Amino acid sequence: KNVSKLPDHEYSASKMTKEELEQLLCQFEEAIETIEVEEKKAYLKAKKQAPHILNSESPSLQFIRHANGDLWAAAQRLCTYWKYRTEVFQGRALLPLNLTGRGALTKSDILCLQGGYPAILPNAKDGKQVIFVDRRMLTSRTTNESKLRCLFYVAFVLAKDERAQAEGIWCLYVLMMPRIQGFDRQWLEFGWKVTRYS
Repeated sequence: KNVSKLPDHEYSASKMTKEELEQLLCQFEEAIETIEVEEKKAYLKAKKQAPHILNSESPSLQFIRHANGDLWAAAQRLCTYWKYRTEVFQGRALLPLNLTGRGALTKSDILCLQGGYPAILPNAKDGKQVIFVDRRMLTSRTTNESKLRCLFYVAFVLAKDERAQAEGIWCLYVLMMPRIQGFDRQWLEFGWKVTRYS
């Protein structure tokens, strides 16, 4: 496997003193408080009902790194992440994102992932991670909702990498296929937003 050197991120827990980290997280909580309640409703529900999932699957530093230290933008992104996670997974949103069949993903979602939709490819030459989306890997019974959950899950997995948090990932779509009957442009736009924030 091609291993590239990670960039030297300022917002890495291993590069901060305990006091610096505590101060940063306290300021981040203050930034979250400034967001309108309606915009952070899903986040507040997760904080109250599943704090262990909130902390382990949407760690604050991940969002701070992505926003390059802009705490308000990071807080906004965290709240948007939970809004979309709730819309995508609905009643299973507060369950862990794993491949057990007892978490947020359904058994059909797991089968879709195992079938290669979407797939994680080896890193690109520049070291960025790559998602490969090929509709030919879908079965005729795969729903739009399942596709969205699978995209969310793969983006979630890749977002654990500090480099991906700071520099993003590549997403390759195969477009050489017959047109989709009943194509829903609104669903596609929503899918892009969800992938962007997961």
